[in-house]
Amino acid sequence: MVTNLHNWVGDSASRDQGFIAAIESIRSQFPAEDSWRAWCNFEFVAEDGSINDVDLLVFCPQGFFLIEVVSRGGRLEGDAGTWTWDSEGRKVSVDPPLAAAKAKAERLSHVLSTQLQALKKGPIPSIEVLVYLSARNLQCELPENAREFLCLQDDIHSALQHRRTPGLTPDVQGPCDR
Repeated sequence: MVTNLHNWVGDSASRDQGFIAAIESIRSQFPAEDSWRAWCNFEFVAEDGSINDVDLLVFCPQGFFLIEVVSRGGRLEGDAGTWTWDSEGRKVSVDPPLAAAKAKAERLSHVLSTQLQALKKGPIPSIEVLVYLSARNLQCELPENAREFLCLQDDIHSALQHRRTPGLTPDVQGPCDR
């Protein structure tokens, strides 16, 4: 396992075991190239005053990604509007995290753009969102129309390196460079 990458900032020490395992699964295969950067487990204050936590932000040649980590196991069913988790005989319905993650990415993009404008730098690339369902014991039964921008345990690296996940245009070089 790679633990000390020069292009990885932050750690997952203050989070639960599922989150730590999810981040380590990404970090263990994260390219050590200068064109790849990651910021893990941080907060920012948006212009509306809200405090936003970011699980993982990845800047790479294929794009700029805000990754929301969901490390809950069990069976997941539902649709694009409601997810239902069935874990140990207990069912819990929740809103899918995609909409909230997209709103967070927009707020972060605005904060970064404002800072870059102050420094007279160019515009930042748009921040795309991925929801990483990281639990090994997850049985995902969501229909195809509810799987956009979702990555399961074995899909996250393919999504980052080749943009292969529903919702992303595959094998497109993003507008990101060093």
